[in-house]
Amino acid sequence: MLLIKIIKWFAKLLNIILVLSFIFITLIIIFVVNSKDYSIKHERKNLRNIIKSGTVRNNLLNDYNEVFIPETQFQKFNYKKIKLDFLTPKESTFFYSRHYTFFIEEKNEEIFFITQKGNLFFAKKNELNSDKIDFKKIPTNLTDQRILDMKIFKENLYISVLVKTGNNYYILIKKSKIDLKKLEFETIFTSPSDKCISNVTNGGKIEFIQIEGKNKILLSASSVINIHDKNQTTLDSQINENICGKIILIDLNKSTFEIYAKGLRNVIGLYSDNNVTLATDNGPFGGDEINKIEKNNNFGWPISSYGEKYFKNKSLEGEDYKKDHYLEGFIEPIYAFVPSIGISEIIKLPNSFSNTWQNNFLIGSLNGKSLYRVKFDENFNKLIYSEKIFVGDRIRDILYLNNQKKIIMALEHSGSIGIISKNN
Repeated sequence: MLLIKIIKWFAKLLNIILVLSFIFITLIIIFVVNSKDYSIKHERKNLRNIIKSGTVRNNLLNDYNEVFIPETQFQKFNYKKIKLDFLTPKESTFFYSRHYTFFIEEKNEEIFFITQKGNLFFAKKNELNSDKIDFKKIPTNLTDQRILDMKIFKENLYISVLVKTGNNYYILIKKSKIDLKKLEFETIFTSPSDKCISNVTNGGKIEFIQIEGKNKILLSASSVINIHDKNQTTLDSQINENICGKIILIDLNKSTFEIYAKGLRNVIGLYSDNNVTLATDNGPFGGDEINKIEKNNNFGWPISSYGEKYFKNKSLEGEDYKKDHYLEGFIEPIYAFVPSIGISEIIKLPNSFSNTWQNNFLIGSLNGKSLYRVKFDENFNKLIYSEKIFVGDRIRDILYLNNQKKIIMALEHSGSIGIISKNN
């Protein structure tokens, strides 16, 4: 009798658990189906595409030797995400769809955040160890403009912005002395206007470079990008009369600029030190590139690319772009990602971060939602290896905090920062 009672009691308990589980799963499904959150909507779209294409099994089995943060191939780290409560969809209108786009920089004890709409916040670095950060807004004199990048150099904060005056668009560089009470920006560079600069212009990456003992600015400007244009025949990035598809060198003392490199599509990652200057360039469909930037280099876009045009009929043979850059008189990339990863920022990682990660660079990706740990040869002529670390979010910007030994990622799908640190 006792055994029968126990069995009946267990059966009732199991029924209750099943009913509650069904209710819980149903509520989750309702939330996911109806959520207005841009991150969830994007994943919902991806899932629908997988189901429609009938590749569910292939997707599940396509993860051989893949690792997911906090795991990497050879080491495990601490990892956490902190939601930035000041980010809203209204703060960011990106090229193809909406994301919580923002950029990060650091100075002294503070870490700075700027939204694409130009609202600027800061927090104390030591608060990154907690789950709640006190973000403080800094008043500025910025008005209606779109932020393309932010860079701190010495005691000044620099931003690149896209503005419209009349019927023309311009890329501006503004700077302000760092003051946590208020930032007063002044325009220090205005690009010439050209029809290739428009409301969909991207790039705008800022990096400082030292030439003959003088600090100058490298600034990127994207080529004309319209993925729905099946021809994409514009040669603006090959023409010296505009800045589009170029990296330009700006002499702030003389308020002049020159074309430093051209034949690029959309550079949104720049790194420079005394040894090398590197750029990450968004290719067309496939063919994202890592390029070694030297003066007067021409990287071939839109004549040469290891990618192809969007909406290409894959059943037809033939190539849309020349593949051998060298034969066409152009510079080959150090490496091309085929398929593309939505390549974004690139930074050099100090050897002090990890005994395992030595002489490494970190590269972010947007649609790839992954961080890539890469190593170049001594002369930066080839990529020795690339380790993919899946993060699960679009990585717009990457920052390394030396004193804290933390890697900070700007995650624009979820509107969060991702923090990678060593296990103590």
